[in-house]
Amino acid sequence: MITFRLASTHLRARPVRTALTVAAIALAVSLVVSVTSGYSSLEAAAYRMLSTYFANVDARLTHASEAHAGVDERWIQQIAADPDVASAVGRIELSSSLVDQAGRTVMSRSAMLVGVTRPQDKRVELMELTDGAWFDSSEGNVAVIDQMTAMLLHDGANLLGDEDKGAVKVGEVIRLPGPTGDLTVRVVGIVHKPRILAALQPSIYLPIRTLQNWSGSAGKGMVSSILIDLKPQANPTEFGRRWRAKLAQVDPLLKLRLTSEDRGELDRNLGSLRIGSYMGGAVSMLAATFIIFSALSMGVSERQRTLAMLRAVGASRRQLGAMVTQEAVLLAAGGIVLGIPLGWLWLQILDLGFDDLLVAGIVMDWSGIAFAVAAALAAALVASILPAWGAMKTDPLEAMAPLAAGGSLRRALSCAVPGVLLISIDSLIVFSPWRQLFQGLGIPQAERLAREVAFYGHFAVGIPALMLGFFLLAPTMVVLVEKLLAPLAATATRLRLPLLRQQLSGGVWRSAGTAAALMVGLAILVVMQVQGHTVIGSWRIPDKFPDMFITTFKFGGLSTQDIEKIRGVEGVKQDAVLPIAIASPEFGSTIFSIRGAVVMPEATMFFGVDPKLALEMMELDFRDGSRSQAIELMTSHRRHVLVTEEFRQLKGLKTGDTITLKTPRGGTAEYTIAGVVWSPGIDVIVSMFDLGRQFETRTAASIFGTLQDARDDFGVEGVYLLALNVQPGVQREVLTEAIKAKVGAWGLQAGDVRVVKSQIQHQFRKILMLVSTVGFSAMAVASLGVANTVMASVRTRRWQFGILRSVGLTRGQLLRLVLSEALLLGAAGVCLGLLAGAVMAINAKRNLLVMVGLDPPFTIPWGMIGAGVASVVAISLLAGLWPAVTVARCQPLALLQAGRSSD
Repeated sequence: MITFRLASTHLRARPVRTALTVAAIALAVSLVVSVTSGYSSLEAAAYRMLSTYFANVDARLTHASEAHAGVDERWIQQIAADPDVASAVGRIELSSSLVDQAGRTVMSRSAMLVGVTRPQDKRVELMELTDGAWFDSSEGNVAVIDQMTAMLLHDGANLLGDEDKGAVKVGEVIRLPGPTGDLTVRVVGIVHKPRILAALQPSIYLPIRTLQNWSGSAGKGMVSSILIDLKPQANPTEFGRRWRAKLAQVDPLLKLRLTSEDRGELDRNLGSLRIGSYMGGAVSMLAATFIIFSALSMGVSERQRTLAMLRAVGASRRQLGAMVTQEAVLLAAGGIVLGIPLGWLWLQILDLGFDDLLVAGIVMDWSGIAFAVAAALAAALVASILPAWGAMKTDPLEAMAPLAAGGSLRRALSCAVPGVLLISIDSLIVFSPWRQLFQGLGIPQAERLAREVAFYGHFAVGIPALMLGFFLLAPTMVVLVEKLLAPLAATATRLRLPLLRQQLSGGVWRSAGTAAALMVGLAILVVMQVQGHTVIGSWRIPDKFPDMFITTFKFGGLSTQDIEKIRGVEGVKQDAVLPIAIASPEFGSTIFSIRGAVVMPEATMFFGVDPKLALEMMELDFRDGSRSQAIELMTSHRRHVLVTEEFRQLKGLKTGDTITLKTPRGGTAEYTIAGVVWSPGIDVIVSMFDLGRQFETRTAASIFGTLQDARDDFGVEGVYLLALNVQPGVQREVLTEAIKAKVGAWGLQAGDVRVVKSQIQHQFRKILMLVSTVGFSAMAVASLGVANTVMASVRTRRWQFGILRSVGLTRGQLLRLVLSEALLLGAAGVCLGLLAGAVMAINAKRNLLVMVGLDPPFTIPWGMIGAGVASVVAISLLAGLWPAVTVARCQPLALLQAGRSSD
């Protein structure tokens, strides 16, 4: 009890320092609460959007080869007759261009046409209807549209969805261009979707028979999918097993997907993001840990004589240690009490700015709050270890000393050796040849286990050890910065060098704690920016690449006759039209997944092409084998493929090796590698045309085979994607309309891959800026630590400042003297942050190679790193400004009197 009273008394005696430390903890706690609860709100919104806008049902039957190949609607009656089925309805999903009320085609934007069976399909009624009503028939020229479609149809130039520009109203007529002529329908209702969904995919809901009749003969009697609701007592697993066996006997390309399986996959994906949200919040808590340590170490250093006197009058070592620990717990408790409401306030501000995205509202993550509380207490306890140990080592004889002795600089510098050893642990984990080691020991699935060790070891052991190591290295860095930069600081501030000596090393541990807190934010910023720009910097597209990619969403795809017609379109180079058939096989064994975190799905993308023409148009870079050899093997022999460099690095494959793929028509099939290529731009193509919608999974490990293999093994008949080159000066929009008129295909989309790549990189950089706010948040927390440290330094040196003022030091010089300490602290934080960020970036790049096979050259965003460095320096100077101004305004006598009365 007495130690608790002593601890609380000491905190009350230093109100400003206590307030700053509590504020740092509160800010860190609030960030943990807001990040984790913000994620929970996004997760709730994702599940709500899944069930409301994406027809979340118990099961869904689709065609496995292509998204728009269609399912015979006669299956609806057979499935509905199953005793476990409550309802089964068909839907059609097609893509169409838009024409606004002025008759202009809305460029770069298409709408998803959804044919629904009404009134049986009641899922659409879950969407918020802002005007009008749903149609109650599967026939008729009527439509329900979302708010984005209403704005685009009113004014095709309104691509940003500005409501002030007007929108189509209920009762107005809209026109849809189609294969058999335009379809004119009357708008009977408008639904509201989250802005991000409506912007990404404007939607128009039509009666299913109307859409079937209008889409042409290929769509008669076909639906895109059958949505199945099971009765409450039904067993989804048993239903899936029974029907999959039945479907396989009739048509192996029909695929039944259970929502329970999708939900499990979504849970796993969101689970990995949940871990990321906790890690993001923990970054700020780590900065708070160093600040708590700095505050406690200040207290122990300042109270050495007081602690020695307590030991002299009978206090035990354990009581002194307990007193310091209780101070830490009290500081953490104050931060928790203030931080949780502050986190709730951040969430309300978030809700105001993103209410259209957070459709489920703010969802408090109680586990995140519990994590914030536990993390704050753990941070306080960890931060108190060294200060408590220092207090317990206090000698009673020190009470007789006229002044408190300074901390041992030699002992602080000796921590650099274990610090370097701890820093090297993460590099040892990610660079060790685990696969060869496990294979040598005869351990089964050595490759998968090696990736698990690298992945989990990096985050669970390597990163914490690295941060602790740099903290132990901080005293040495502080001393080095003081020795090397003090002369420059003296010159810049026009002060004599002796005044700046021992500015930081006089209280080396408090300076080290503050520098480490500044380090955290800058290090996170550096590693995120370098890693992100390194990845997107590797998305290079060669000079020789197709001018255009065209995709269509009509049933059955483009036939051979359609492709020949396209070759004859004016402006198209006849010898440069490349049909691309796409399938989604699975590997014969699980080679890309690890327990707990899916690193790469088992499925890959099989691109069926004419090998000679494809290699002429795309000029793929061969990393193993040769172009001529690959063409010979693929044209003369069946089941020969090109694999990507990422594939090779993951599996160690080379030309002549075989891989096993699961095919829907022939079971497993052995494919021989005809060459290893670098495949730039394929990931961009996939994103550009939303090809991922056709498959359950997507991967960077693309495979290039032949059109014949795609047809014979995977059942791909129609072609949905074309690559082509055009004559110079031909406008892509005009050419697209000419192709539509020539082949009668509708829903065509065309785009320049280079433009799309630029757009993707721009969006990715925006995401990088968003996640980099974690680093800036940690810097904000650290700023309170800087202010705390400078104030403590000022307090302990008031007598010295009083003497200096008495012998002629001016107020301006004293102001610059204190600010120079803050500047040196910032410099130490910058050096630690850059060094830690560099090590983490190198290790992260190595982990990227181990996990997904990517090994791009480093791309360093010097501008962003410079902004981070400037932020750290600015934060340090601003945080030191208040104590500098305060002490500079004091009279010499006041400083002398305050110094004599201090401990």
